[in-house]
Amino acid sequence: MSIKALPSLKTLALSTALAASMSASAFASDSQSSGGFNAHQFELDNGMQVVVLPNRRAPIVHHMVWYKVGAADEAPGKSGIAHLLEHLMFKGTEKHPRDTYSQFVVRHGGSENAFTSNDQTAYHQTIAKEHLPEIMAMEADRMTHLVLEEAEFSSERSVVIEEREQRVGNNPSAKLGEAMTAALYQNHPYGKPVIGWRHEIESLTREDVLAFYDLWYGPQNAILVVAGDVEPEAVFELAKSTYGQVEPTAPVSERQRPKEPPQYGQRRVLIEDETVGTSQLLIRYLAPTMVANDPNLFGEGADPVALTVLAYILGGDTTTRLNRRLVEEEKIAVAAGAYYDPNGLDYSGFSAYIVPAPGGDLEAAEAALNREIDLVLSEGVTDEEVATAVRRMTVELVYEQDSLTTGARIIGRTLSVGGQLEDVQSYATRLGAVTKEQVEAAAKAVLKKKQTVVAILRPTAGS
Repeated sequence: MSIKALPSLKTLALSTALAASMSASAFASDSQSSGGFNAHQFELDNGMQVVVLPNRRAPIVHHMVWYKVGAADEAPGKSGIAHLLEHLMFKGTEKHPRDTYSQFVVRHGGSENAFTSNDQTAYHQTIAKEHLPEIMAMEADRMTHLVLEEAEFSSERSVVIEEREQRVGNNPSAKLGEAMTAALYQNHPYGKPVIGWRHEIESLTREDVLAFYDLWYGPQNAILVVAGDVEPEAVFELAKSTYGQVEPTAPVSERQRPKEPPQYGQRRVLIEDETVGTSQLLIRYLAPTMVANDPNLFGEGADPVALTVLAYILGGDTTTRLNRRLVEEEKIAVAAGAYYDPNGLDYSGFSAYIVPAPGGDLEAAEAALNREIDLVLSEGVTDEEVATAVRRMTVELVYEQDSLTTGARIIGRTLSVGGQLEDVQSYATRLGAVTKEQVEAAAKAVLKKKQTVVAILRPTAGS
């Protein structure tokens, strides 16, 4: 069980960072199949989406259920409830009490886990393909039949509180990450941590969690993705006999979230800690996503695909601008880079970071990082840089198609924020069409100093 959240600055500095009534005879004409991951898409009568990705490389399957709910959907004062529920989903049902599900997976040589993010919660298992019927039956059972005793709830809430202390309380980089995110999102719920604020986790009740479960968990708010050595027709029939038998719960209303207001000036966050050995600095710009582009915040040309190319040009690997100039040539830093995640229901962030060389001046490092960003805005990028970035990113996309799990994650993540299967299948084509002019326009639309947060982590003065 895990939280899909922003990695720590230290981690980022060290590495640069998816119709129940249909008869078998109607399958071919009514299903949707396309290239790329060769995904086949259906929908059950109860509203659950089903996607199958045949992959014959091994006789195993990767099974994922995505719920279109995450930390940003929590009510004010109830932060951490989505992640706590993720933990509690492993407590069992009347038909499969306590560890029955997990024991079955382990006994048959499989693995399981789950994760929570701002926009979705997902449960996944990898196991030999002959056990897929049992996995689907048990996952369908806990979709609406979770049994939760008060003692189990209290115990797991304590586990989550301890997890927060380990992840954040004893980690200066994680503290900075929380403070920086809270500064970037001053009105939108992305500003609160996925794991929740400790004082709010402590106040959560069993009734709170069950109400959240009843509201958001149900087939009409879920997506099934199965990848592996399977036939799409067989998986769909199996889905009808398991998930298709689950009655829809209360209809989920549209996910209405408050918007971010215009930002009128740069915000700065500073964390000092005596345990910190090396200073780090991160600049983050509010950015659009594949499914959301707020015209009140971003200028014309804020294309997310072009932004992914820009991030690669700046810091995609050790040969790109920031590392080459600041680490290799000027030796002002031991690490520097940039990254951008275009996924999200409402907003994302475009980030650049630098870790000064030992004994280096943090202000000089910040100035050097800003200089490189300013050069992109004033002088642009080259056709060669765009072509190289697109070529390397396209190669990565090809490798992703070999993975049993990557396609399932990409597709599940896209559909759970309102994207379409076609968005995934057409991404390589869109990437290949990006031009120098589009990258430069995207940079000017998003990389605005007044719309940034600068986060600094450094040793306590005198330590």
